[in-house]
Amino acid sequence: MLCESCKKSEATIHTTAVTEKGIKTLSLCETCAAKQGIPVRAAVATGRKKPAGPSFLGIDLAAITRSAWNTTAFAVLLDNLELKFAGVLCLGEKSARQALLKKSTDWQEIVHQFVRVENARLLQICHEERPTFVAIDAPLSLPKGICGYGLRECDYMLMKGLGVKEKVRIIPTARLGALTSRGIHLREILGLAGHKVIEVHPRSSYQFLNVSLGSAEKIRSGLVRLGIKRFSPAALARMGKAKRDMLDAICAAYTAWLHYRKKTISLGNDLEGHLIVPK
Repeated sequence: MLCESCKKSEATIHTTAVTEKGIKTLSLCETCAAKQGIPVRAAVATGRKKPAGPSFLGIDLAAITRSAWNTTAFAVLLDNLELKFAGVLCLGEKSARQALLKKSTDWQEIVHQFVRVENARLLQICHEERPTFVAIDAPLSLPKGICGYGLRECDYMLMKGLGVKEKVRIIPTARLGALTSRGIHLREILGLAGHKVIEVHPRSSYQFLNVSLGSAEKIRSGLVRLGIKRFSPAALARMGKAKRDMLDAICAAYTAWLHYRKKTISLGNDLEGHLIVPK
């Protein structure tokens, strides 16, 4: 398929964007996608065949509601900690999304449609990359009332510093309704497809790995210090406005890499689910 913009190069990037006129699907080459500001590949793929070793997919999942239509980011790390790529699921300009929802008489259907589109893309990435673990930054289970206050046992353990290095500030799962619902649904979809899914919490990972939570550059430097390769300041700059989302996705993938090497702790229980954090 040829690029819909230049009509010359092969289309390698397929994105669905929201405009004021509705939802539009575009097939673009990398050059035209970059001109339009679509950061589908923040770190350019190496072009080499997929290595036979393990790989790890991190997903910074975002809730999609009428009032908060955020960006979902993803990143793939190879077994040697090379950043294969990081990107976002492009949703178009925020102003266009808001205008579309205001005009629509059935905004819930639009939201559900985009959740389906994003989930299908994430499933496609999993199919193409075949990651050893998929690490999702979102609650993947509901509290059962064991700890009260809308907390799961893993949330309570983080807040109180039980079984971990120190206390971590978190938002109770019960206050993350839309994100939790989406996380549970995505976990079920990926699980049915045969993928191993774990729940992670990048803020905890940053804290336990001594990565500064200052500027995006400080976080990048901290991740590079941990051994992540092909993540230069230029790669960070190409991430545009989605820097923080993609940094969290990379951190999630790194936590999955640690989990594969048994360098993590599993918090929680079988009833309310487990949260994976670095030792």
